[in-house]
Amino acid sequence: MRDLPETTRATKTTAPYRISRSSAFWLLSTALALLLFASAAPSPMYPVYQQMWHFSPLVSTGVYAVNTLALLVTLLFAGSLSDHIGRRPVLIAAVLLELAGTLTFAEAHSVT
Repeated sequence: MRDLPETTRATKTTAPYRISRSSAFWLLSTALALLLFASAAPSPMYPVYQQMWHFSPLVSTGVYAVNTLALLVTLLFAGSLSDHIGRRPVLIAAVLLELAGTLTFAEAHSVT
């Protein structure tokens, strides 16, 4: 096999910390499952909040629409962002933002 130029050779990078492949798989699976659960959690609460805060069905429809648009924009942005800065930082940021969003949603006192 011929020698490849230095720029095309596969280089092995060493990370300051490593976990086993199976641990990484289960950690990632758990994080994604929690994110999926958290993204669907608000939907059953909308009718409860509608009753508590006395807003119209039109406002409820608007809340669903804003949620869907925000999800679409986030998926498009985060998908290309992970290509630039890496999957790990984007996943960590996503988990932290999801936690902040869930806490904000749980402590909400109005639609806004």
